[in-house]
This record gives sequence, C-alpha cells and structure tokens, in this order.
Amino acid sequence: MNELKCTRNVSNVAKSLIKVLKKSLIMCLGNELRRDDGAGLVFCRKLRESNIGITNMIFAYTFPLAYVDKIRDSKVKDLVIVDAIYGCKEPGEILFTKLDPLMIIEPELVSTHNMVREKQPR
Repeated sequence: MNELKCTRNVSNVAKSLIKVLKKSLIMCLGNELRRDDGAGLVFCRKLRESNIGITNMIFAYTFPLAYVDKIRDSKVKDLVIVDAIYGCKEPGEILFTKLDPLMIIEPELVSTHNMVREKQPR
C-alpha cells in the first residue's frame, strides 16, 4: 500500500504541484449538499480562480464514471482526483497518495471514497 501523506498547508501544496497540475487532467468530485463532501469542488474552484494557468479540469461531481471516455480520449499521462475522503487525521487535511490500479478490479464497486484503504476509526 502507498504511504499516506497529509497536510493542512494549502498554499505549499499548490506551489509544489503547479507543474504537475498543469500537465494533468484534474477530476473534481463531491456533493456540496452533503456538507464537507463538497470540499473537492471548493478546492478546484479556488484553483481555477487563482489564475495560475490550470484549466484542464472536469467537474464530475458525484459521477466520475460518466467521464471515463473523456479521460481516455484526453490521453493525459496523469489524472489527479480531488475529493473529500476519510483518511487523514484531522478534518481539512489534504491527503496525497498514488492509486494502485489493482485496487479497482470490479467496476461496479468503484467509488472514490474507497480508493484509499486505511483502517478507519470505529
């Protein structure tokens, strides 16, 4: 499993990822009607409004699988998924990890909320 890295410093995150994000397709996920589940959408809007030249975004909301063809046709090397998940220690932290393609083996069970597996507090 990949190591999870969490941070709350959004400005440092943006600065260190600008080059990667400019070359990637960014998929923004979430549902703002479900409170903090809209965090990915808010982050992407702020990124778009920052005028740093990041424009290759898909606002998929709660329907990421609807964009599989568009992602494949874009031929980008990297897909960056921005979504709210359980996985960091504190609310508001940003998690970074690489997804293992083998984690997604049954398409009907795909959910961005289960792409990062870590023991959850009960």
